[in-house]
Amino acid sequence: MKKINVLALFIISNLFLSCSEVSDDEKNSIQQINILSDHNFISDQNIISSNLSRLLNSGIVDGDSHLNFFKDTWIYSMKSKKKWPNSFDIKIQEHQPLAKLRGKSFLTHSGHIIFPDESNTEFNVIYLDAPDNELLDVFYASREIQSQLNRINSKIISFELHNKDLLIATINTGGVFAFSKKNFRVQLERLEDFISFELNSGKLKPIKNIDFRYNNAIAVEFS
Repeated sequence: MKKINVLALFIISNLFLSCSEVSDDEKNSIQQINILSDHNFISDQNIISSNLSRLLNSGIVDGDSHLNFFKDTWIYSMKSKKKWPNSFDIKIQEHQPLAKLRGKSFLTHSGHIIFPDESNTEFNVIYLDAPDNELLDVFYASREIQSQLNRINSKIISFELHNKDLLIATINTGGVFAFSKKNFRVQLERLEDFISFELNSGKLKPIKNIDFRYNNAIAVEFS
């Protein structure tokens, strides 16, 4: 479990992270806040500390509103537990990125689109470009293509939907694959057959462009 510590050098009267009050005897007594996570932190830890300080001084009166203080971070949930004699453990949960989107936004594991502040974390995730209502379907289509590309040690780095039907996959070698949403399953089978043929031939050539949108055929341009 990952942990960072925040020294609470300010006066607080209420801590609502767990919907409980700090008694009068505990005022001014909290010396340390331990921020915990089961994963490596994505959010900038300075932002977490700053927002936590604001939260402890805010006088918030309900247990859900505290997340407003973290709307520009990756955090979506937190729970607190008091430790004797004068510290708190605060366990946070953060969105996990599935894909980068336009405008520095991200598609998360829960299907949300978030706009977090900059993070020092480098994300090895695909770039998606599609309307919001198409993003999940486009992401799942990219995963099905990727499952075939794994056989030849290639990876999709970007996947874009154009004009509501054209799907363009760019892979790490610079190759570009074109599909259509219509009859996508049939085209996916053509990709599987093509990769099987290439593997069986023993001559894997670098692909520049490949178009699966033809009826009963594909067009291939090798580098």
